[in-house]
Amino acid sequence: MDELPEPVGSPDATPAISGGCVLFAITSPNGVSRTVLAKAIRLAAATGSELKLFYRAFDSDVIHPPRPTHHRPEDDIRTYVEQRYKVLSALAEETLRATGLKVSVHVEWDSRSDEGILEEVSGRHPVLVVMESFPKTEADGVLAGQTHHKLIEICPCPLLLVRSACTYPAHPRVLAAVDPMRAHAKPAELDDAIVSAASWIAGALTGELHLFHARTPWATASHRIRGPRWIPDVTKDESQVDYEHFVQSRVAELASRHDLSSMRVHLVDGDVRHCLPLFSRTDAIDIVAVGAVSRPALQRMLIGDNMPGLVDELECDVLIVKQPGYDASAAAV
Repeated sequence: MDELPEPVGSPDATPAISGGCVLFAITSPNGVSRTVLAKAIRLAAATGSELKLFYRAFDSDVIHPPRPTHHRPEDDIRTYVEQRYKVLSALAEETLRATGLKVSVHVEWDSRSDEGILEEVSGRHPVLVVMESFPKTEADGVLAGQTHHKLIEICPCPLLLVRSACTYPAHPRVLAAVDPMRAHAKPAELDDAIVSAASWIAGALTGELHLFHARTPWATASHRIRGPRWIPDVTKDESQVDYEHFVQSRVAELASRHDLSSMRVHLVDGDVRHCLPLFSRTDAIDIVAVGAVSRPALQRMLIGDNMPGLVDELECDVLIVKQPGYDASAAAV
């Protein structure tokens, strides 16, 4: 972490209330998105949590100004941080007056956006991290995307990426996207963690919880099961029925464990990278909960990891969930 300046506002200045802490991580140089702030406020209030406004401040022009200046770089950094702190403090006071919500502010200078946020998460242990992740154009640069991808990989607590500028309706639709067939060697307990986290969000927002699984089509699944050897047509038909019933039963078992009605279980055939974004748009989903598995770099190359690409395709907010017992320090190795 950069040495100068000291963080403005102590993380312990305002103790967390019984519900824990919702951390709103602000990285945009354009300031605070009112849409994201409104969602963070609603989630903090609904879960009985303190709201923590954390700004990871950095601007290369402060260190290397485009025009000569007589100021010392450390003085310019301190001024920059203090200005951001004043802006966030005003927002915190406004939020307190409007909602009565307990709000604290922490601004820290750090050139590494992802690591700065992860260190704040490590010291604060929030129940949820909320951050802006609106779809970017190429002109917006890649730094924001890199930060999100790193947090998707190793953030230890649930991470809500706000991708939609629309406010949540009175009763938002929350979709838990699961994979009971454990593609890419995902751990079995991850599905239960996804549904539990989605249920927690849906309950807090008085929303509807739905379950989604994209079943690998038989034409693809059969090649994985049998390889290239020839199978008689009648056997193919029987095997396809058995396969489809088996996947359906696995999804139904998961739904039953979480008391989900079959009316809210959605099983479609196709590649999840195409089916999930399409379903979320056509069915007016507000939040999609997905699981992320962190692995060493070599294992990621061998197994494959399409989570960042999938998130980029979704136009609604995305809740990233890790499996129980996830160790961020081990995953970072």
